[in-house]
Amino acid sequence: MRLGSAASGDAGDGRRPYGIPADNPLLDRPGARPEVWAYGLRNAWRFSFDRETGECWAGDVGQDAYESVFVVQPGGNHGWNLLEGFHRYALPVGIDVPPTLVPPVFAYSHAEGLSITGGYVYRGEAIPELQGWYLFADYVTRRLWGLRRRDDGSLEHALLIPQAAFVSSFAQGHDGELVIVDHMGSQQLHRIVAAPSAEAPATDG
Repeated sequence: MRLGSAASGDAGDGRRPYGIPADNPLLDRPGARPEVWAYGLRNAWRFSFDRETGECWAGDVGQDAYESVFVVQPGGNHGWNLLEGFHRYALPVGIDVPPTLVPPVFAYSHAEGLSITGGYVYRGEAIPELQGWYLFADYVTRRLWGLRRRDDGSLEHALLIPQAAFVSSFAQGHDGELVIVDHMGSQQLHRIVAAPSAEAPATDG
């Protein structure tokens, strides 16, 4: 193995040092890089695949005002830098926002948090009340939230832990249980476990 100075993702002999799946969504799109799977995300700070549905969930760090959660669509344009969250970004007059952009499934303002950390859809067995909830956090406010898709396709969200940790990342065990990485506080790994008298999360939305 070696490092090369070749441009456009090619190795020194003109061949790419990686493969591109035959079903990649932008493989045959004129003007597109064939290795791109999805685009229009500003700074996807942690993404994961739901081990049950295969959906790709991502927490996307915003610029000035909003943090976003996306269910990433293969080949989709997720809006940056035309949109921030659900809102039009500071664009020059005359710039249109195409209706084909993939919107986030959830966004929160900087009044609630300043830097999202994406997590996982919970598929463990230790906390049945969280089954199917997507857990994510805000690094600055230390809040830990959950999102869940209702039977009708709409989403509900809940504040699960008001001040969990300075969460820089999540991890998922083989058993589906989740761990958070506390970057600035205890600087330790913490398991997410049920409270002694666990109740269903209080939802909002």
